[in-house]
Amino acid sequence: LDENECCIATTGYGDDEGDRANARLIAAAPDMLAALRVSLAILQQLADAGHPVHIELHAARAAIAKAEGRKM
Repeated sequence: LDENECCIATTGYGDDEGDRANARLIAAAPDMLAALRVSLAILQQLADAGHPVHIELHAARAAIAKAEGRKM
């Protein structure tokens, strides 16, 4: 959905509510990826300082790689 609540993408499954939910997710994806990149930088700083965030760091890296079409 765009800012006027117009559907800009569908999944082709014929489920209007599901299509709207997926369209909202697709529309939000760039913002979520940007936020995850910021979170990754913070997680890296925490890891460098000795905090046990290695699982979270790996999960963030894997999610970013997936969003970018790369394999981890």
